[in-house]
Amino acid sequence: MTTSHNVNAHMGYAYDSLSAALVVDAPLVQGQTVDLREYFRQHREMGIEPAAVGILFHGAVHFWQVFASGHIANLVAVEWERLVQYEKTGNMTPPHAALQAFYTEETPFGAFTAAQLQETWVRFWETWVHLDDIDAHCHAMCEGPDAVIYAKPYLWLLEVLDGHTGFAAWLFPALCFNAFNTTQPVEVFCRAAQRAAQSQALRKLTKTADFAAVQEGWIRHWNTLVNESVVPILVERGNTQGSHGVELIQNGPLRSHPIYAEYLEFVASLQHTWRQPANPSDEAQAVAGELAALKAQNSDMWLAFAIPGHPWCRAVLNYFLPPPLVHSRDGDIASRRPANLRLRESRAGVARINETFHQHVLAVEQRVLRFRAASRAYALGLPLDAFSM
Repeated sequence: MTTSHNVNAHMGYAYDSLSAALVVDAPLVQGQTVDLREYFRQHREMGIEPAAVGILFHGAVHFWQVFASGHIANLVAVEWERLVQYEKTGNMTPPHAALQAFYTEETPFGAFTAAQLQETWVRFWETWVHLDDIDAHCHAMCEGPDAVIYAKPYLWLLEVLDGHTGFAAWLFPALCFNAFNTTQPVEVFCRAAQRAAQSQALRKLTKTADFAAVQEGWIRHWNTLVNESVVPILVERGNTQGSHGVELIQNGPLRSHPIYAEYLEFVASLQHTWRQPANPSDEAQAVAGELAALKAQNSDMWLAFAIPGHPWCRAVLNYFLPPPLVHSRDGDIASRRPANLRLRESRAGVARINETFHQHVLAVEQRVLRFRAASRAYALGLPLDAFSM
């Protein structure tokens, strides 16, 4: 599949952020009829990580980034707005300048684009799930057949940190998560990395840190990592707090998106449960231990989105926000829609209530296909229906 601002292609998978559909070129269903949340749970309980599930996790991180990152959510939102306007008026507008900049603009701060940094961010977590050893993880990040896609931002960070692989593994998630909640993620990432390299507090911490316990360090030292790297840069920019993707979904064009809008119910459920980790709802008992452990270490719910490869965070996100639909080689796996929405539909007398997101996503995919066909024709100066199906 061709990589574009809407489709992220990677080694047997593609995630389309505009439709929220994920394609995994591997067998996943294997005769199972469970929903995606149950699928994640089964593999977790069996303690196995087949390659296909690793690819699925890569796509899931892309999906979670829309909720975590204001910058990424905005890119999806401007394309969704174009789609809606096309459907309403029959006219096509040019792609937003932010999309072009995301894929092509290299800043003076680092010779890589925001798109490359985003892919490296996702790759970091996919690799960590399989290789939670610092040296093996660093090797996988910087070498191999797909290093041309992922290596540049991480190699740049290693150079800034004088090759300190442990420090890089600690710092990279904090830099990315916070940088992608600004309008200039590459600039903030690079300047924050340079600030971290000069921080006396972080230098002292790295001299005594146990980098064999990186996952523990992410949670224990998260605030210090952010305060000593990103926060000073945000203060200099006059922006002390970025916007998460959820805020843009709630208040922008994505409020009309059939999938992302419904997922706000799941986010609200996670927020509610996070505030009461000692007494989770009955349906959240499956991840009660992880919720309690995270809450005990850090009160910020967004930490789960910031370090999704951490076992606790991964379990929580898999449970509360599984991707809506996965097309695999041997069938589709969908997630169930929010129960309270289905109940409201029932009370409103809706004739046919879809239990899962399957039909919802398929309908959005068809809208996206028509929009992209017209957008391609527009770019070539052809009639908008030149590629109509």
